[in-house]
Amino acid sequence: MASPRGTASFWDLARGNFWLLFGGIWAVVGLPFLIVGIVLAVQPSRYQNAEVTDGTVLTKLITRNSKNSNVNYVVTYRFTTPDGQTVEGRATVNRDTWDRLRERGSIRVTYQPRSPGTHRVEGESGDFMLIVIFTFLGLVFGGTGSFLVYRALTGIFRDLRLTREGLTAQAEVLEVVPRRMTVNGMPQATIRYRYQDHVGRPHEGKTPMMSAFDAEEWKKGDTALVRFDRSRPDVSTWIGKT
Repeated sequence: MASPRGTASFWDLARGNFWLLFGGIWAVVGLPFLIVGIVLAVQPSRYQNAEVTDGTVLTKLITRNSKNSNVNYVVTYRFTTPDGQTVEGRATVNRDTWDRLRERGSIRVTYQPRSPGTHRVEGESGDFMLIVIFTFLGLVFGGTGSFLVYRALTGIFRDLRLTREGLTAQAEVLEVVPRRMTVNGMPQATIRYRYQDHVGRPHEGKTPMMSAFDAEEWKKGDTALVRFDRSRPDVSTWIGKT
C-alpha cells in the first residue's frame, strides 16, 4: 500500500502529479516558440538608426518549396559600405519587387553601420506570418502549460497545508474510477469518497490521479482517513490508511 498522504513531502506529491508533469512539458515546449515570436516582432527596431545605400543585384531566382509548393522570389546582391567593406546577401522579396529588379541593376539596402551583416533589402518578405505562428504556438503551449502547472502546484500546496493543519475525519470509499490516462506506462485511477465534517455535514471528494495498482487496494465500503479545511469543510485531501 502507498504511504499515507499525511507523511508525504512536496516532492512525493509532485512526482506523482500527472497535470504537473503534463503542464510542465507543454510550458517547456511553448517557451522557445514564444521567444522566437517576440524576437521576430522586435527585429524592425534594429533598423531605427540604420544607413541606406544602393547595392547591386547579382542574380534573380525562383524557387519552389518542396513541402507546400509555395513559390519564393529570391535575389542575391552585393553592397559596399562607406569604409569599403563589401557585403553579399540573399533575400526573398515580394513578386512586384522581383519583377522590377534587374540583374546588375540597383537595389536599396538598409543596414546597421556597426554591423553591416545586419541588413535588409527593399521588398524583402516580412516576418509577419512567422511572428503570428510562433507567438500563437508559444501562447497556446506555454500558456496552457503554465496554467496547468499553476493549478497543479495550487493543489499540491493545498494538500500539504491540509495534512498539517486540517481536521481529520473517517471517509467511506464510494468508488474506484479508472482513468483513460497512463503515467510512465502505468494506468491511472481516482478514488471517490464520502466523509462528515466537524458538525456532521456530509461531503464528497476524490483523490488526485494515482496508479491503478495503488487504487486497486481499495474497494467500495472501505474506511480511510481524510483531512479537511475547517473554514471550507468541502475541501479535503486523502490520507489513506486508518
